[in-house]
Amino acid sequence: MKSTLFFLASMPVAFAAKLAYTPPAALAVKAEDPKDNCVLPADYHVRSFTATTNGTGDGLASYKFKFLDTATNSSTSCEYGPASKAQDSGSGGTLPRYSCESADVSFIWQGQTKKLSMIQKVCPDDKGQAEYEVAGSVVIPLTCNLNACQANATDFTGTFNSLNAVKHTPPARRQRGVAWSYDLAN
Repeated sequence: MKSTLFFLASMPVAFAAKLAYTPPAALAVKAEDPKDNCVLPADYHVRSFTATTNGTGDGLASYKFKFLDTATNSSTSCEYGPASKAQDSGSGGTLPRYSCESADVSFIWQGQTKKLSMIQKVCPDDKGQAEYEVAGSVVIPLTCNLNACQANATDFTGTFNSLNAVKHTPPARRQRGVAWSYDLAN
């Protein structure tokens, strides 16, 4: 019993050596189990970031990039434009979050600081729903000329520095009334 408690207590310390966030002990044990599909990534890459402005300032009208996480073997395209719609945050965030092609990855662009925050769902349960999401930010220095913006590099590495539980909202069920024939007659 004591050795099990020591093992559980030491797991977050072992992960802390390579992660910028500390997972709960039970999640750390789950991630160490080779039979489980739970991977806790440390970092990610943003590649080929390009953008356009609306011509009136530094505000971006559209942008696109590739997201790569080698730990989870995830790669997806991400894009923002006039038709993009913000999604609900799975962990209660307040900034507008946009989905990438993969439903497990989303992003937030903070134009004032040229910071791109990436959010990735990790550690799916038995039904395939992610229990947690990791998040981190990377600054993307942009040089804009007329309407086109270019980053000063083609590959930026960001560090995931937070881990939050995903709030699953149960599907809405509607109460359906039954119309009986005598109700319709009156």
